[in-house]
Parts: sequence; structure tokens; C-alpha cells
Amino acid sequence: MLWKLFLDNERLPKDGGWLMARSADDAMTLIAEHGYPAVMSLDYDLGENKPTGLDFLNGIIDEAIRYWPNIQFPAIEFECHSRDTEGRCKILGAWKSFQNKLARINPRGVEPLSPVGNMAHQTFNDVLPTAQLVVAISSRALFDLDESHAIFESEGLDAYCRHQVANEDIPLDPGVAFSLVKKLLALNECDPANPRVEVILLSRNSADTGLRIFNSIQYHGLSIGRAAFTRGESTHPYISAFGAQLFLSAEPDDVRKALEAGFAAATILSSPVGVTEGRHSQLRIAFDGDAVLFSDESERIYKREGLEAFERNEISAAKQPLPGGPFKNFLAMLHQIQLDYPVDQSPIRTALVTARGAPAHERVIRTLRAWDIRIDEALFLGGKDKGEFLKAFGADIFFDDQQKHCESARQHVATGHVPHGVAN
Repeated sequence: MLWKLFLDNERLPKDGGWLMARSADDAMTLIAEHGYPAVMSLDYDLGENKPTGLDFLNGIIDEAIRYWPNIQFPAIEFECHSRDTEGRCKILGAWKSFQNKLARINPRGVEPLSPVGNMAHQTFNDVLPTAQLVVAISSRALFDLDESHAIFESEGLDAYCRHQVANEDIPLDPGVAFSLVKKLLALNECDPANPRVEVILLSRNSADTGLRIFNSIQYHGLSIGRAAFTRGESTHPYISAFGAQLFLSAEPDDVRKALEAGFAAATILSSPVGVTEGRHSQLRIAFDGDAVLFSDESERIYKREGLEAFERNEISAAKQPLPGGPFKNFLAMLHQIQLDYPVDQSPIRTALVTARGAPAHERVIRTLRAWDIRIDEALFLGGKDKGEFLKAFGADIFFDDQQKHCESARQHVATGHVPHGVAN
């Protein structure tokens, strides 16, 4: 029997087809009668002095581990619908740790049950842990090194080194991408034992001058433990070595080399708005479409033949998904993290902010649908300046391939220029 378990002492599920359990004991009784469910949605707090949803889950986990391999634990579509943030984090952390344990004792994975319902959450078709998102960032993107860089430009390397060593105990101020990094690292707070995100420092400093950077990391309480200092050489060869999916730098040459090697990468631009934590606790990331999330094949038609030819092409190819661009995989990684949470409680919100308008919108929507990747907001601006819209969205960072859009955006939000495609 394929069935769905909803554990909550007060609320009812939003759709039908569930078997209700009002307590942990009720849920265990249902499992004893029907076997493991194909879908499981848990609340945390089940009443004063009552076993919690976490207690129930830990009981299931203990049983599965104790009787392995005589009892095979199936893949289950899992969510926690609790409004208690701390409790939800504990439940999701326990579930993720359980996946890791199953992966160790059964590396081939498990057979999924047949799909049930239409839940917009991850189906665990195998129990291997989701890949970690690794972001590599340069020291000049993370911290404000304008004063130090000016000394390097005007007085040379030796003067720069003396300045850094003399000031190594003076913390650097946050740079343009600091708040982005802080929010990325905050995604690990739900389950510190199994961090979803790692941030790597890649710096053209030497290890000697880099001591000030590490001291600043410690001062600001950032969980960054891995770094490469290259003493003036390009840092891009270490992106692959660290397994990073995104590279952010103030050095355009390093960024171009990273893009050529197939990595999502952007040049962090200076911004007159200064460093801000943003008005949202969510991590909010906005993307351009063509040449960023998607390939530049359609943009090439626009550049070569004009707007009318571009629109004709997009209408005729509306049901043909666009090829992916350099940031497709990064968006997919964010989407995977979002799937750990109910939609209305996700710590990440994404937006597509594109110069496209109708009728060129349909192909974009169908492409994201074909990729099975969620985008939370989509703004089809029909050529309007993007800056005010990004401010309204509250973007922690925006990625675009065109300098004119980056110039508009950086007046309002942190901006990364993606030097990729026909516009570059």
C-alpha cells in the first residue's frame, strides 16, 4: 500500500489523500499497520510534555539502522511543515544525517517507492547526500581593500606588503560581497554537522600579507577555513581543485579564465550604496537570463538581426528549451537547498530579471519548467532599467552579462558582471 503520513496535533493537510496522526504513537501505529509511507510530512511540537516530531523521526531512524539489511528502508518523499524554526532545523538535520548513514552502509542507494501525490518537495530517489555548494571568493570581493590596493598601484608591491603587515591586527571593513557570504554561511545553521555551503578564499596575496585577511575573517565571525594565496599569480586554477561551483572576484582576468573553464564566475563591481545587510533575512539572488542562466544563442540573433528577428525566433522556438548558460548549475544548487524547506519558509529567494518582454517570455518559462528548477520571481522588463526593480526585490547580488545593466544595478545592489557571450 502506498500512503502518505501527516503528523500534526492540530493542523490538517492542505490537500487530500493523507493518513492523519495526532501523536508520535499514532504515527508509529500507522507504520506498523501499513509499512513505511511513500510521503511523510512532520510537525515538531505535538503538545505539551508529548514526544515531538523529532522523537518520532529518531525512532524510525533507530529502527532502520538497527535492522539493516534485513529490513530495507525505502526512499521517502519528506518534508517538515513546522512553524518552529529551531524544531524544523532539528528535524531536517536528523533526516539529512540519516541519509548520510544510509549512504555509508548501502552506497548503491535504495529503490524508491512509486510517486504519490503532487508535493513540490524533493523526492529522495536515492539516499546519497546532496552535493555541497562551494563558493570561491577573492579577498577584494569579500573585504574593502581599496586603500591597500591604492598603495599597491601608486607605491608598488613592497609598500603594499609593508602596509598589510603593519596593519595585520586591524580588521578590514566588509566589502561588496560580504553580506552575500554571510547569508550563504548562515544556511549551515540548521545543520552545522552537515553544512550545505562552503566558502573558499582565493587571494593573490602572499601567505604573509594574507594573515591580515584571515585575522579579518576571524574578527567578523565568518566560517571560512580553506584558502589559497598565490602571491600575484592568477587564482583561477584552484577553483576546480576546491570543487567550487561559483567564483567571485574583483579581477576581471581571473573571472574570464574561470568562465572559459566552464565555471559560473562574475566580477564584483564597486557600488556607491556601500555594504548593507539588506532588509530581508533571506538570501536573495537575482539573475539575468540570456548569457547568464541561458546560453547567448538568442541574444546573438538580436545583436545580428534586431528585435523583430529575435522575437520571431522566440515565438517559433517557444516550446524548445534554451541551452543552459554559465549560471544554470549554480541556480540548480540553490534550488536543491530550497527543497529542504516548505516554499513559504525557504531561506533563499531567487529572481529572474530580464530585458525580455512578451512575446519572448514564453520560451524562458518553458525552459525553467523543462529544467525542473524553481525561480521565485520573474520580471520581464521589456528593456527598462533594472536597478529600481532589483532594489524593490532586495537582491543581495545580481548577475548580468551586459555592462549597461550592471551599471544600473550597481547603483542599488551588489552586482557581478558576467563577461560571457556575444555582448562581451
